[in-house]
Amino acid sequence: MIKVIMFSILGFLSFTLKAQTGPVITCNDCEGLTEKSIPYAGSWYNPQQSGSGYLFDIQNGFLLGYYFGYDDEGTPIWRTFQNPLLESDEPGVQWQMTADFIKYTNGNPRNGAFQPPDAEYEASNITVKFRFKHYAEVSIDGGEPQNIVPLNFGVASSLDFPESDQLFPNLEGVWTFVLTFKDKPFYERLFAYSGYEFYMTPKVDRVDDDGTKRISYSFLHSSTLPEETRFGNLSCKNPVNEISGVREVICDISNQPFVGDRMKVAPGDIGTNYIFGQNESGDTFEAFRYNYLPDYGFDREPEDQ
Repeated sequence: MIKVIMFSILGFLSFTLKAQTGPVITCNDCEGLTEKSIPYAGSWYNPQQSGSGYLFDIQNGFLLGYYFGYDDEGTPIWRTFQNPLLESDEPGVQWQMTADFIKYTNGNPRNGAFQPPDAEYEASNITVKFRFKHYAEVSIDGGEPQNIVPLNFGVASSLDFPESDQLFPNLEGVWTFVLTFKDKPFYERLFAYSGYEFYMTPKVDRVDDDGTKRISYSFLHSSTLPEETRFGNLSCKNPVNEISGVREVICDISNQPFVGDRMKVAPGDIGTNYIFGQNESGDTFEAFRYNYLPDYGFDREPEDQ
């Protein structure tokens, strides 16, 4: 396990930036969805070019970013960029930011006396467009855009559907969630209901007679463990689109915010420690994982969807 983690870290720090598209992750059946989740803060990279990447930190609507890579001569470089995140009017883009791509030189050597580095502004800029919380596009100085995703080094993930480059992480563990209601007569817009913590069961796979693959997780109230009292499900499937005749990946959360309801989930809004779903009314479900647990032995039989 340690060797795998070290290999991932070394790969994250060892390649030059070249033109390549990167993974393609789409959201099907997501028309009419308006709510936007704040992008993931952490390490990002293009898995098709493992070896360099970005660090994003987001606070109060501002993005501070770091790039680690190489210049045209192969010399390691790091650069920074910072500006407010702006809501985007571009189709398929939720947030975007354009900023100076600042290079630093002449700082103090490792273990040497401190001296402030020189910031070099070379009329260079970077644009980051976030399509979902865990999926973005980066372009530097007008070059060919690259699609990037968060670096996952500690949780198993799998390519569950051949129609998408999405790597779905193992979600089993303890989570908590927040429901936010929009335009309800008995709630203010910003009122949020903080739900109890819950246990996400191990993933269940099944294939229907027509070839449609399904993956699903059940939500269990932790207060009922080891009883199997389910109050919701997260599921993804790849049915055939009746118009195009091709399979498309569709995800949703059932029984949220109320029993019988379904919330749509963009695959790019499913991450190692975070899930974001919404319905057409603008109500949102946000889940946050705060602990990892082994298989408790719950029944892995597929649920009725």
